[in-house]
Amino acid sequence: MECEKFFKKFLENISLDSTRFKRIEDAISALKTFVSNDKEKGENGESGIKDMLIEMFSQGSYAIGTCIKPANDNEEFDVDMVLSLSLEKTVNIPAKPKLSPKKILGWLEKRLKQNENYKDRIKEPKPRCVRINYKGDFHLDIVPVMPVCNKDGVLWIPDKSEGWDKTDPKGFI
Repeated sequence: MECEKFFKKFLENISLDSTRFKRIEDAISALKTFVSNDKEKGENGESGIKDMLIEMFSQGSYAIGTCIKPANDNEEFDVDMVLSLSLEKTVNIPAKPKLSPKKILGWLEKRLKQNENYKDRIKEPKPRCVRINYKGDFHLDIVPVMPVCNKDGVLWIPDKSEGWDKTDPKGFI
C-alpha cells in the first residue's frame, strides 16, 4: 500500500492538469479551424492550406495520453500535430516527393503567419516542423507530411537532413 501511495503522488506530480489540457485542446481546435478555412490565394498565387488538406491529427505522447508536464516550471513541452497534405501534382507519387521540406515548411509558416493568432508565436525555423509557441507552457509542432503511393498509413515526413523519410504516425499510436 505504501508503494501505491507514492506512485499516486508521483503520477499527480507529472500529470498535466485540466487547465493545461484545456489550453492544448483550445489551441488544437483553433488550428483546425484556421487550417480548414485557409483557402485564400496568397500574394504570389500560392494555394491555401485547405486546398491541399487531407487530414490533421495529433501524434506522439499527447496522442497516446502519456504527455507529462516538464520537471521545471520554466520549461515547455510539445504537442505534435501532423498535417497531411496533397502537395504534388499527381496523387500517385512513385518516389520521394520532388518538393523540398524546406520549401513546404516555408510555405506553411507563411500561411500560418497570415493569421493574427500565429504571426507572433512562430519564431525560429525548425527542420521538420513549424512551431507555434504558447509562451511558458507548451508549443504545437506542426509537421507537414504527404502520403506514400499505395501504402496505407505510410507518409513522407521531412527528415533532419532536408530530405524525406517514411513514417506511419497512426501506426505508432
